This record gives sequence, C-alpha cells and structure tokens, in this order.
Amino acid sequence: MSWTTQDITQIGYPSPGIHAAKGVVLGAYVFGGEAATRFEQLTPPQRLTAAGAQAAAVHARHGEYVENGGGVARMRYLQGCAPLWTATARARYFPLLRAPHGRRYMVGDRVSFAGGWQQGAMDSAWAAVRDIDTRIHAEIA
Repeated sequence: MSWTTQDITQIGYPSPGIHAAKGVVLGAYVFGGEAATRFEQLTPPQRLTAAGAQAAAVHARHGEYVENGGGVARMRYLQGCAPLWTATARARYFPLLRAPHGRRYMVGDRVSFAGGWQQGAMDSAWAAVRDIDTRIHAEIA
C-alpha cells in the first residue's frame, strides 16, 4: 500500500499473482472527507483519469503499465465501504444486529469488530455458525 496526500489516498497492490506479467492495482482507495466528495462528483471515466494522473506522482512511469479502459470506478449499489461505529451505537445496535431473527442471521464485516475487512465478514459468519450449533444442540438435549 502506498499512501499519498492526493485525493486517491492510497494505491494498493493485491498480492495474488504478484510476480505475474499482468496484475491488478487498486489505483485509488478513497474514504471519507473532502477527497471522497470530490471523487464522487466525477464521472467514472474522469475518476480513472484522475487516479492515473495522481498515481503518476507516486510512480512516475505508472501510465506506461496501465492498459487503457481497464478500470472499475465504482461498485454499483455499494453506498459505503466500512462501518464507523461509535461506542454508543455499537453498544445499542450491535447485539440486535448480531442476534438471529428466527432462522435468519445478519453476517458481514458490518456486524463484526473488523469492519471493512474480509476477516470481519468471516468472524461474523463463524459467530452465526457457532450460534446455530449451540441452538441445535440445545434442542437435542
């Protein structure tokens, strides 16, 4: 991960296939504040152009390695990246969100202590599985 004071905030380098001839670079990881507002107001092609121009300040030859048109500027329907729980909100709502509602559970990073990370999603899924196991064994006993 490279950090920058520009609007793109971070450039990420996912590790799968890191030594392959081609790969994926997370060209902008923008979260919160004025930078996110500015980026949000751009069209997807404008975001890609801005991210490329800003990345060139970190990696001077960046443009030589990026294939034209290969980018995802926004994930449709995703209106936020990670939860920002306050202590009060977590104490009030977290138990309700983690509790089963009949046979249904809410799982994902948003209902974990590692919001914004796959680890959080897995933690919440395992919590649901443990609860199901406990409920089944209580019914059997």
